[in-house]
Amino acid sequence: MSINLFSCDDGFGDIKIRQGDPDHRIRHTLPSRAQSGDWYQAGLGTAAEESAVYETEGGTFTVGESLQAEDTRFSDYAVSPLNRVLISHALRHAGARAPFALAVGLPLRDYFRANGTPNEGRIAAKRQNHLTPVRLRTIDGPVDLPVPQVVHILPQSLVVAMGADIGERECPQAMAYFENRRIPFGLI
Repeated sequence: MSINLFSCDDGFGDIKIRQGDPDHRIRHTLPSRAQSGDWYQAGLGTAAEESAVYETEGGTFTVGESLQAEDTRFSDYAVSPLNRVLISHALRHAGARAPFALAVGLPLRDYFRANGTPNEGRIAAKRQNHLTPVRLRTIDGPVDLPVPQVVHILPQSLVVAMGADIGERECPQAMAYFENRRIPFGLI
C-alpha cells in the first residue's frame, strides 16, 4: 500500500508543507504563530482570520496570524508541544488524511553529535513528538487530527526535497557535510 508523503520544513517563522509528486507538488505555507492557552478569536468581514485552538499532551495552544505569538527560537522547539501543534495545524490546512507519512527535519546541531554520528535519542524524541495526538477544539467538541503512520526524520532543510507516494520503496539516500566530514544517510 502506498501512502501520501507530506514534507515539512518547520521553521521558526513559517511552517512549509509540500505534498504531491515532484512534477505536481502542492505547497502550503503558514506562519509559525501560536500562543499557549485558549485565545479563540473571530473576525468580521471577508479578510477576517479565525484562530484555532488545539489540545495536546503538554498544553493547549491557540494558532492564528493575529496573535501575540510565542517565540519559537528556543533550543527544544523541534521537540516541543508548540512545534507539534504548529505542524498539525499546517497538515490540517494541507488536507492530510490518514494514512499519511511525514518527513520533518531536525536542526543539524540536534541531528548530529559532535563526532558526526546521528543523535538517535534526539531523532527518536522528534519522531515521538509527531506521533503524539493533537485535538482541534470545535463547537461540537474536540476532534482528533490524523497522526502520521510513519515519521521520517532528516537533517533540517533536506525535507523539502522529499517526494510523495513512498509506497514500499527503500529509503532515499542523501549526503551531508558536517564539520568537514562527508556523512551518507537515509531516512530513519
